[in-house]
Amino acid sequence: MKIAQHGWYSNLMACVLLVAAIAGCGDTTGQRVAGMPTGPRVFTADADSGTVSVVDVASGKEAAHFKVQPKPHHLAVSPDNKELWVTSYGGAKVQIFSATTGALLGAVDVGAFSDDLNFSSSGDRMYISLGTQNALAVVDPRTRKLLGRIAVGVGPHGVRVNPDGTQVYVTSTRDNMINVVDVSQQKVVQRIATGPNPYEVVFSPDGARAFVTNYLGKTVNEIDTRTGQSTNVIPVASLPAMLTFSPDGTLLYVACMNPGVISVVDVATHTELRQIPAGAGAHGVVTSPDGTRLYVTDQNQATLTVLNMTTAQPAAEITVGRAPNGIAYSG
Repeated sequence: MKIAQHGWYSNLMACVLLVAAIAGCGDTTGQRVAGMPTGPRVFTADADSGTVSVVDVASGKEAAHFKVQPKPHHLAVSPDNKELWVTSYGGAKVQIFSATTGALLGAVDVGAFSDDLNFSSSGDRMYISLGTQNALAVVDPRTRKLLGRIAVGVGPHGVRVNPDGTQVYVTSTRDNMINVVDVSQQKVVQRIATGPNPYEVVFSPDGARAFVTNYLGKTVNEIDTRTGQSTNVIPVASLPAMLTFSPDGTLLYVACMNPGVISVVDVATHTELRQIPAGAGAHGVVTSPDGTRLYVTDQNQATLTVLNMTTAQPAAEITVGRAPNGIAYSG
C-alpha cells in the first residue's frame, strides 16, 4: 500500500488501513475459524508453517488451520475440552485458542521461548518448561496469569503432572535427569538419573510408574515413583521422542524418529513387542479414546499418519502443515 506524501489526514488514514490489514492477516481473535469440525478432532503444531492444523477425525482430512506464533512446538487441550494452549520457539507468549472454534482467546507471557506444557488433572494449574531459562513456569489457567517460575535442571523439556497433582516431573535434556517438583513446596525435591537426553515423560494411570524417552539412547527409563528409582531400561527404536499409553494402560506407544516407527512396549514385561511403520520423523503421538486409532506427527514431512491399532498397520496419511511436532486430541 502506497502512503501519500502530503496531507496529515491522508497519511493518518493510510496508516490506519495498513495496521488494520496487517492485524487481519491470520488474526483469529474472537472469530470462528472456517471449517472447524464439530466432532472429535486432532490438532498438530506445524513448526515450519507457523500454524496449527485441525484434522476432522470423522472425515480423516485436515478441515482447518490457523496461524499462531512462529515455530509452534507443543500443544495441550484443557481437561474440559474447551481450550487449546500452544507453546512456541518464536515468541515469549503461550497462546490460548478455543478448542471448538479456533478463535484466539488470549495469551500468557512467560518471558521466554516455551517447550512442553501440561495441565493438572483438575485444570487449576498449567506447567510449562522454559528450555532456555532452566525453569518451569507455573500458570493459573483461569486468570491466565503467570504465578511464578521454579528453577529446574539444564535444558528442561518434557513436563507431566502426576495423577494426584502433587508432583511434576520435568526432564533435563542437558544433564540427563528427571526433576521431581513438589507442588506444595514449589521446588525440586529429588533428581533421578536417566539415559542420554531425556525428552518426554508420562505416568501410568495409577501414578505408580513414570516412563521417560531417552532421545539419544534408544531406550525408555521406567521409574518407580514411590522410591524415585529407575527400575528398568527398555530398548526401543532410534531417537524416541513423545510417548503415550493405550487407554487400558497395558501398552506404551513410543514415537521414534529414525526410522519413523512406533515402538509398542508391553508395560507388564518391560519389553518392546513390535515396531509399526509410521511417517518420516515420527515424533508426536496420541491415541483415540477407544484405542482403535493412533495419530502420529511426521516431523520430516507435512503429514499425520493414522495407525489402525486393531491390525497394527498404517490406515491413512493426512496432509497437514510443514514439520508437525506436538499433537493433541479433543472431542
